[in-house]
Amino acid sequence: MTGAEVDGKASFSVWKPPSAGDAAAGKYIAVIGNTGSGKSTVVAKLRRDVGAIRPAVGIDERSTHHPFLDRLFHDPGRYSYELQLNFMIQRVLLVKRWLDAGFTVVMERSHLDDRIFIEHLKAQGLADVSEANAYLQVWSALASRMPLPDAVIALQVPVAVSVQRITRAEQTGARPCEYSSERQKVEWVTSWAEFYSARIAELSADPRMARRLMLADENTAYAEICSFVMRLAGPPQMQADQVMSRSD
Repeated sequence: MTGAEVDGKASFSVWKPPSAGDAAAGKYIAVIGNTGSGKSTVVAKLRRDVGAIRPAVGIDERSTHHPFLDRLFHDPGRYSYELQLNFMIQRVLLVKRWLDAGFTVVMERSHLDDRIFIEHLKAQGLADVSEANAYLQVWSALASRMPLPDAVIALQVPVAVSVQRITRAEQTGARPCEYSSERQKVEWVTSWAEFYSARIAELSADPRMARRLMLADENTAYAEICSFVMRLAGPPQMQADQVMSRSD
């Protein structure tokens, strides 16, 4: 799946949702985790299964990629801060707009993730304290204007697995070769993994997330993930076992 997918077909524009009817019926499902953890695969499958019972859109991260994304990796000193601000605002706008149109949103990453990336930039020397504080003020303001996700799937896999998957996808053409070097790839994936681990621990300790959060790894069966999401985001009359036959 590339970009947004609605009713099994790629939409012409992720920014122009059609109306699905009842805006109150939409649910917000977030699949979070480090790059190379399998998020886009899970998003595609959940959109398929949730979309079988209610209007749903699957939004993978590539649909929010900026035309200047290559500068994030090849000139991060000049562009990384601005691009991360852009990603944060885009995520909020997309979720709000599709929910308002009456769709359930199955989103790769979420506004809950965005704190991670400023911590990464600060650790890499790409954002100073005042820049990080300004970013976090914007993040806090935006988060207060967003609903909590109805379900969050937090994927955690070892760094070596993430790097291996990224490299294989680059070699097969499934994803572009974005990093400026193999060293940068390993360093940044390692850094993101550390901050994701800390953020997921925070979410796990948040009482608001007690029912909403599922931790998963590379050994977690998709059927478990789908069952968890359906309990929280499926209509009351739909039992999880009714969609298992469509699950991989």
